[in-house]
Amino acid sequence: GGEWQTALALLDEMDQRSVPRDVVAYNAAISACEGAGNGRLAVGLFNGMEAESLQPTVVSYNAVLAACSQDASINLDYGLALVRSMESEQLAPNTVTFNSLLPWCAKDGSW
Repeated sequence: GGEWQTALALLDEMDQRSVPRDVVAYNAAISACEGAGNGRLAVGLFNGMEAESLQPTVVSYNAVLAACSQDASINLDYGLALVRSMESEQLAPNTVTFNSLLPWCAKDGSW
């Protein structure tokens, strides 16, 4: 369960050592949030990446979608809005994207 804490600590250490944080580092940290069911933290990291002028990739969107789908406090509408945002950035959803939406459908009865 503490992988997300380790991931955050590593992001902080990168910053302290003046090592530029990149999309790969953020994607890994966002993915670590999935196992903890901490979608809100994943969204915060995703927004932090954008605040650092890093361009999210399909992997970034898929990671935040997967993490959010495991968080009971985040609904399917948010996931669908993320997919629309992804498409507005000219990023094509893939199989992983749609697979990340399926848990939401199952838990909110949309299935």
